[in-house]
Amino acid sequence: MKNMAAPPPAWVYKGAHPAGQNGTLWFRRRFHMKATVLVLVVASLVCACGSSPSAPATPSLANIAGNWSGTQTSPSQATGGFRMSLVQSDATVSGTWFFSSSDGNASGAVSGTTTTNSFSGTMTLTTNFFRCSSPPTAFVSGGAGGNTMTWTSSQGFMGSSTRDCNSVTGFTIAWSKTP
Repeated sequence: MKNMAAPPPAWVYKGAHPAGQNGTLWFRRRFHMKATVLVLVVASLVCACGSSPSAPATPSLANIAGNWSGTQTSPSQATGGFRMSLVQSDATVSGTWFFSSSDGNASGAVSGTTTTNSFSGTMTLTTNFFRCSSPPTAFVSGGAGGNTMTWTSSQGFMGSSTRDCNSVTGFTIAWSKTP
């Protein structure tokens, strides 16, 4: 009688197996390869899902350090030219300014802070040719960053109650960075 053993199940011979290998050995190798691929796919998904999203980059502050030249416009004061030199540490800005017009010259100090795109602070008049009891100070603010900026003071320089120590109206200074 012939050996009537039942043929192996169809899942053992899926696809052709290389010559010289029996079906069981071929099945084991194929099973291990598929299992390895499955483990690698699962591991990569776990790694991708387990990572936390990176925090958005903190916007940088406007850097206004350097030398600037500017022109003042004001309805009550002579138009003139400004020069300003600023230093900056993080958001804190300080420096000096000089103004020249047909009415005379003046100089002073600048201090304030920057954000990503603006400046706010004070310009103090240190040339006390008005003989003011306290140095007149102008609160200024405006855009900052890049090679140009515009600062505005709505009240102008304010010092003591003496009229000569206060500008009548505000002013605007258009600044350009100089080399």
